[in-house]
Amino acid sequence: MKENKCFILCRQSSGESDPNESLSINVQAEECLKLASSKGLSVVDVFKEGDCSGRLFPAGYEFIASQDIIYTSWCKETKKSGQFRRGLGEILKRLGEVEYIVCYDVTRFMRPLNGSFLANLLIQLLQTNGVKLLTLKESIVDFTKFQDQLITSLVSQVNS
Repeated sequence: MKENKCFILCRQSSGESDPNESLSINVQAEECLKLASSKGLSVVDVFKEGDCSGRLFPAGYEFIASQDIIYTSWCKETKKSGQFRRGLGEILKRLGEVEYIVCYDVTRFMRPLNGSFLANLLIQLLQTNGVKLLTLKESIVDFTKFQDQLITSLVSQVNS
């Protein structure tokens, strides 16, 4: 029987910039570890992003971000230019190692702006690598399924 492996991703958008000092991130990590254990998943690595917007592109995808007019406009307005998500960037480099990414909810993984390239980029990368999200709130999010893409898109639009 194949061992199912996962990464855990914890993120908070504001507050403590040191993810190891953040109560919110530590609570997320504890809950995600419990969820992974309850599903029989082996945790390969835990990634923590403190004081980091879910609207930011992952590190390594700066060129795509620079071509996203909606995103670059938002970065200028919010003074986020030049900021990228290092933890998510590292996860994306290593997607071939796991079957799941475990996070508290979908918004910890991404919180794209309406019309931004970010959601399509991340969904394509997960689909191509056969990786699903496992969350405490939504359970398994499989972006190869239309309904999961639709629900995630609607949640993103409401959050925007």
